[in-house]
Amino acid sequence: MSVRTYELTILIQPQLDEQARNALIERYAKVMEESGGAAPTINRWGMRMMTYEINRFREAFYVLYEGPMDGTKIVDVERDLNYNENVLRYLFVRK
Repeated sequence: MSVRTYELTILIQPQLDEQARNALIERYAKVMEESGGAAPTINRWGMRMMTYEINRFREAFYVLYEGPMDGTKIVDVERDLNYNENVLRYLFVRK
């Protein structure tokens, strides 16, 4: 198991209510914590305009996670992110 520091940025659709949005944010924080052993730092950037339209939305709620994670678990997290209709886009980056 090679644990390295990763950043995960997700764009959440703007029509999601605050309670559902917070549950979604905590869900991916828990996934990162379980695979890395430490809780990630969560930066909620809030609602921002996007450069181009995605799924008929012009803005999204931006969230940045930063923390240790097992690199072999990224494929599973990406699969989950792809199937989640409330996540417009995501990006994993190894620091």
